[in-house]
Parts: sequence; C-alpha cells; structure tokens
Amino acid sequence: MRDGIPVGVFLAKDGEYSRYLAFVEEYRPEDETFVLHGPVTSKTEEDGLFRSRVHDYLVKEDFIELGASPEELMRDERTARLVLEKVRKGQSGFRRMLLDAYDGACAVTGFETGCTLQAAHILGHRGVQTNVVENGLLLRADIHALFDSWRIGFEPGTRKIFVADSVPDVVYQELGVQKLRFPKNEADWPSDAYLKAKFDEFKRINHGAIHCGKGRS
Repeated sequence: MRDGIPVGVFLAKDGEYSRYLAFVEEYRPEDETFVLHGPVTSKTEEDGLFRSRVHDYLVKEDFIELGASPEELMRDERTARLVLEKVRKGQSGFRRMLLDAYDGACAVTGFETGCTLQAAHILGHRGVQTNVVENGLLLRADIHALFDSWRIGFEPGTRKIFVADSVPDVVYQELGVQKLRFPKNEADWPSDAYLKAKFDEFKRINHGAIHCGKGRS
C-alpha cells in the first residue's frame, strides 16, 4: 500500500475465477481488512480509469513459477514498474511539489534524507486531481505508513500529533510532544478540511484510543 504496487486478486464469475490487478488504498485495523481500488480490466481501461501499454501482459500472462530465471523475474519487476508509472500519473510531480513546499524535510520528524521522504496523500489517491499540495504532506516512509494505516493522526487547527494506543514503540508515542510542521508559504499549507476529514476517521477507527505525547486524550 505504501509503495503503490498493484496486487493480484481473484474474482469469481459463473463458477470460474479470473485474475486481475488492484491497488490497496486503505487498511482498516478494526477488522483487519483492506480496501482495494480496481480491479484493472479491459473495461476500466476503456473507461480511462487505468491506462497501460503492458496491461495485457500482467493480466493475462501466467504468474511466474518458483524457480524462474533471473531474467524472467527482472522482466516482471520492470513490467510492474511501468504499470505503476502509468496508473500513478503525476505522482513524481506531486512529490517534487511537496519537497519544495516543505524544504525537503519531513513534516513530522524534520528528517532531510531525501530517499526516505515520500509524498503522502491526506485524502486517498484518486487520480491526478488529488495530486495537489493542499492534499499532501511530505513524510518519512515509516510515518507515511503509520498515517495511511490510521495509526497516527494530525489535528487541524492545533497541528497536534496523535498516536494510536495500538502503537507500542516509545519513539512514536513521543511524537506528540511536537507539532506538525507546515510550509513557510501559506499557499502550500495542507487543507484544514482535508486534515479534519482524515483526523475524524482516525479517531473513529481507533475508537478514541489515541494519545498526544505522553498524555492521554
């Protein structure tokens, strides 16, 4: 889910199973289920939801068996990367915008190691229209994973950082002693409305079992 890699899914129709691809958009810890975006089919391609020149290969080819040659494995990896680049159109530009807005530093930790920084959507990715700076935060990879899995939340207005009680690591529990860092340019600030929608869902999923810093909410 964090890396935007498509997963294989099976759909039953008329007593037979067909293979498709889909993207994991959300993890719901309350019942340990995933929300999938897809599947990628010829119909969704025709509708413009998914476009890929290697779609046929990934959907129709047999899965690679154990013991496949390195060349076959590498071919599959390159193919998946091409699909990712096609479907996540504008993602690299979105990351560049956030790197500029946040001066190349994580909005939570302040870390500046570029290879660890990711463009996080506040509200889930639904195409290029969601790749806008007010719907994004520049986050270190582990913080991004916690944010997407509803284990960390940011309160709009106060900018306080809340962590779900289900996160045992002290290093994350202590994040609440600081506040979410906004860009210097107010035009690049994340939308309060988007943050509120995400934070409300974060509280709902965790049933209020969250805390800010060492205190309890």
